Amino acid sequence: MNAKFKIAQFVILLSLACIFFFSCGYTKEDAKKYLPGEYFYEIPSGELQELKINPDFTLHQIIYSKNKREILYENSGEMHVSGRKIEFEHWLECYKLAEQKMIAKPYITSSIGIYWRKPQGNEGVLIIMFDESNYIFRKR
Repeated sequence: MNAKFKIAQFVILLSLACIFFFSCGYTKEDAKKYLPGEYFYEIPSGELQELKINPDFTLHQIIYSKNKREILYENSGEMHVSGRKIEFEHWLECYKLAEQKMIAKPYITSSIGIYWRKPQGNEGVLIIMFDESNYIFRKR
């Protein structure tokens, strides 16, 4: 009985630690304060993605050519924020992560598993699509 109690305590503490790590300090007010603005990500193949987030959490995507002079695609959608987590609704998927280049035929989707980070040190707000591949939008 004592071992079961210790295991239950460990599971509860681990769950609380996870909740604290992923949501602590990220309120709705923080999201409204930090998230609106312009973000950029340069695809390794050379194209530039610009993401504009409005105060009402609507968004506008612009994908520029390699020379940054031509607009290849534009899209509008909205986002939902819960703590650190972000969901993009009506997201233009145009980047092939595995090959790190533009996909031949972009498509509209909902995108989940995204999170954001408040400014730290000299670095501004980040929207992190995939951390391991550095698919990270940086706020200007």
